[in-house]
Amino acid sequence: MTSIFERASSDEESNQIDLNIGRRIRGIRRGAQLTLDALAQRTGLSKALLSKIENGKVSSPISTYAKIARS
Repeated sequence: MTSIFERASSDEESNQIDLNIGRRIRGIRRGAQLTLDALAQRTGLSKALLSKIENGKVSSPISTYAKIARS
């Protein structure tokens, strides 16, 4: 059985991963000189969702990251 401390540590690691992914996406987007609006149009994802992803506020399925990567 997992203890509360092990789950908290796992949640913190997961949050850090989401934040790192988001920062990487933002860096690549900015490097390509794309606005959130432009990326939203290219991916079909909402600007709000992309913002949450870039800020590590949401963990998305791999299919969402694939849409971003293909853009």
